Amino acid sequence: LSLPQRALSVAAVAAVALALGLLAALLLRTAVMPIFELMNVPPAVASESAAYLSAVAFGMPGIALFQALRAFSDGMNHTRPALWISLIGLAVNIPSNYVLIYGGDGLVSLFGAALPDTLQQLPALGAFGCGIATAFSMWTMTIAMALYTRRGTVYHSVSLWHGATWPQWSGVRELLVVGVLGPNSNAHGPNEFLHIATGIRLTACAADLLVAHAATTKGS
Repeated sequence: LSLPQRALSVAAVAAVALALGLLAALLLRTAVMPIFELMNVPPAVASESAAYLSAVAFGMPGIALFQALRAFSDGMNHTRPALWISLIGLAVNIPSNYVLIYGGDGLVSLFGAALPDTLQQLPALGAFGCGIATAFSMWTMTIAMALYTRRGTVYHSVSLWHGATWPQWSGVRELLVVGVLGPNSNAHGPNEFLHIATGIRLTACAADLLVAHAATTKGS
């Protein structure tokens, strides 16, 4: 591909990634509870999981775009940025998770009662807070990757960020065919469906562990 064609191809990938991220966000906000009911997930587990996923939904467009830019960078034989930026996302996610899950009480248990009242009064959001932290780290990674691919000299030959280009439908169509069962596809979609049974079993195990933990806590 010529350099302009490469830029158009990356733009098409980014457009598809953003569209799929928005679709995933919509599904996480609307379709989770009906699926949990079909899977017979215990109500308590389903409620917490749905709260987490509803918050994570806001990060789905971001992480989809990050993956597109990561693939672009890897294709340019420049793989280290994805590693370092993923570590940045992890560094953001860990403290954000702790603060948003446990709130002010968690901070007091770590740093003592000398903390300002504003921090001590932070609410504990539980699973929903965990989802917010995850979405925040997703967008942090996306912004970092976008800035790096815009300013990194190794990417200047492609001119990815030097002008707005509409993705061409022919390129988008090729991307959509890949991963869908049909001619010239690699059948990623059906392959991923094979993991559903394992997910159901893991959900049941997690529910049993939570019930056992609750019973042990009450007994003590």
